[in-house]
Amino acid sequence: YLAAAQAGRRLMAEHDIQVIHAVNPYDGWAASLARSSGRAGLVLSIHGDFPTEQHQRWKSRWRRRAYLPLERAAFRRCDVVTTSSAWLQGRLSGIIGRTPAVVIPNGIVEPPESSLMPGRSQLLLEETRPVLLTLNNLYAFHRRQGVKLLIAAAPAILERFPSAQFWVVGGVNDPARDRESLDWARQEAGDLPFVFTGYRPGHPYDLMAAADAYVHPSFLDNSPTSVMEAMVLSRPIVATRVGGIPEIISHEETGLLVPPEPGPLAAAVVRLLEDPGWARSLGERAREEALRSFAWSRIGEQFAGLYQDIWQRRRHAEDRGRVEEESKRNGEEGHAP
Repeated sequence: YLAAAQAGRRLMAEHDIQVIHAVNPYDGWAASLARSSGRAGLVLSIHGDFPTEQHQRWKSRWRRRAYLPLERAAFRRCDVVTTSSAWLQGRLSGIIGRTPAVVIPNGIVEPPESSLMPGRSQLLLEETRPVLLTLNNLYAFHRRQGVKLLIAAAPAILERFPSAQFWVVGGVNDPARDRESLDWARQEAGDLPFVFTGYRPGHPYDLMAAADAYVHPSFLDNSPTSVMEAMVLSRPIVATRVGGIPEIISHEETGLLVPPEPGPLAAAVVRLLEDPGWARSLGERAREEALRSFAWSRIGEQFAGLYQDIWQRRRHAEDRGRVEEESKRNGEEGHAP
């Protein structure tokens, strides 16, 4: 981070940089050293609940204790903190302190039509079987808890829809870790009709668009873009009411929200499959909301406005300081003997 700070300082000396944007506390700390007392504004954006995620891993717990002073310094030295949900802003309020903070959601780009072309037969999905899809890397502890929740809910769903199939898509693009994760997942699922694809290069828009519903079982989530992507693809959604998800999904308006329990999760999925027309209308309203609230063009406008505001405030503060310094200097000269 010290090397990054030195490199940043050289860049700022060579170019007229007006705003620095860091996307994690440690980069934010390095950026604060790089700009020193310069005119550039500093934005620090936090997109995940990193304190909880790191606390779940033993090594990360100790590393975070060592890095905590850097985190506090990063939050205190920046001009504004952005979080992608009000829930996360509340979680971080103690470390953010008096630094101004605003909520700017994650943004999504509507997928190109070409990525949605393959039909079910090309994707090895049977036309008559309900397909329930979720994105999950199968590696992080809280991701595995979500998979276990879906597996626990599956028997009740299969009781009503025996031909239903569960697709779990994702990995971490590390062969050894993905192999271990797939072995774990398949053992957990047993004989239940689960398909674990593992890591797939590129985004699985094709599978998501072909699924009957997108299910997002989670115990820990800030502002999952996968839910937004399912929305823009008009998928009916069932998600757990945790973290910042209720800021994305409106219950019974753009999806269904349930507590992180097998019974309610299964009941919500069955409800969607029993009423395809209503599920379709949920998906249509979800798409309208996604394009209205989470399109990258809208999110980009919010960040652009934030950059402009920060730059103007820092410039005015610098001008005011210069005037006060000149006034003070002139006063001292006027009183000179």
